[in-house]
Amino acid sequence: MLMLFLSPTNGIVNKLLNLLGQESVFFMQEAGLFKWVYVLSGIWQGVGWSSIIYYAALSGVDRALLEAAEIDGATRLQKIWYINLPEIMPTVLTMLILSCGNVLSVGYEKARSVDPSGCP
Repeated sequence: MLMLFLSPTNGIVNKLLNLLGQESVFFMQEAGLFKWVYVLSGIWQGVGWSSIIYYAALSGVDRALLEAAEIDGATRLQKIWYINLPEIMPTVLTMLILSCGNVLSVGYEKARSVDPSGCP
């Protein structure tokens, strides 16, 4: 998908750049841009799984606590800060530990040789 979006000939990002009057950029060959593409694609890969985990953790927050805070006049930000975050902190720490273990993996499968024409 990354190559489809960033292809210099028919990628959606380069099509948008062309509409704005810019020249096409081959993101996978420019050293400065490739670092950003690599990091942001790694973040994007983990967002789906993490959002499911955090959503499940938030669904386990006791409704009585949220209702009591609302009766006491707590704002939405106060409910998040004083109720939701402390309740999901074990999940946050578990996800942090799991993410630290992934730092050691190289993840070289994303960086493969590509034909300059944009075809994988």
